[in-house]
Amino acid sequence: MIGATLVRKHMAAFLLLVAVPVICVISVIAFMFRQEAVRIAREQTTDAVIRAAQGLDAEALSFALFTSALVNDGVLQKRARAYTSAPDAEARYAASRDMETSIAWFFRITSRIGTVILFFPQGEHFVYTNYQMSGIDLESARALCADPQRPDGEVWCIDDLEVLPSVLEKPPVLSMAVRPRPVDAENSGIESVLVSFRIPALDAIAADAALGQEGPENGATLVVNRKGNVMLSDRNQLRDRSFKEVSTELEKRFLVIGSTVESIGWTFAEAIPLRSFTRNVDLMMRWVFAAFALVGILFVLYTRSFFGDIVNPLRAVISRMGRVSDGDFSVRAEETGPLEFRRLG
Repeated sequence: MIGATLVRKHMAAFLLLVAVPVICVISVIAFMFRQEAVRIAREQTTDAVIRAAQGLDAEALSFALFTSALVNDGVLQKRARAYTSAPDAEARYAASRDMETSIAWFFRITSRIGTVILFFPQGEHFVYTNYQMSGIDLESARALCADPQRPDGEVWCIDDLEVLPSVLEKPPVLSMAVRPRPVDAENSGIESVLVSFRIPALDAIAADAALGQEGPENGATLVVNRKGNVMLSDRNQLRDRSFKEVSTELEKRFLVIGSTVESIGWTFAEAIPLRSFTRNVDLMMRWVFAAFALVGILFVLYTRSFFGDIVNPLRAVISRMGRVSDGDFSVRAEETGPLEFRRLG
């Protein structure tokens, strides 16, 4: 009973004076390290996301400028008029070659991959593209350019990345549309213009999605339209869903950061796994707690051994004194235990 009491008091003192304070301090330090790691990662990721959004914004402005220059090009207007009023197939072919010359300059100086479609009244159209594609739904594309909320002469971005569905492939494209002002439309006969370009950043996201490397440990890249829906992501299960819903779902395990593409109103966002920032801190704390647990086990073993050397001889003496009180005067106390106890004899 005495030994148990001493051991318990000693263990309680160890827990209250050493173990609990140390665990609290370690936990607070670990929490602070985690918060700092997340803060630094947030700053770095935010900078990267902003740069990516600015890159998309620069691409959009460049394409908008090209589309505006195209629809206001006096030479192209004359060639388009010649195309629609050609008296025969030979003249129309010659006019189409001239229009290709007017359009192709941008593709040559920028090395871009894309498509330009000129829509004319009575369902006519002219398509220029520098990559293989087929199955374009031209009537749907024409309907996109007929948005009544957009004034004539204004270039706007189509709020979709799959404007030109193709049988061979469906690459994500950034598309601009414009309807000429009435005077220009009368001079050229052009009803509307649709320009679609492939952008390396969007192609890279689509390529990652095709690889199918999805999982809880992998992050996600998202492109969100003006309606707040995910148009493109390297995780296929996130596409065509509300960005707000996706963010709420991912924020449990990911750091979600978005930046607005100013000129077109889209959002570029990245979701980075929190474990990628806190993995080293978590690993370090596991080792610290494991070491502390080992120290605790060693302390328990030492405590039992230390008090055993003190208590066991006392128990032996008490037992022999009990026998003496019962009248057994032949009992002798042996010198056992630490040196201090043996000197008592």
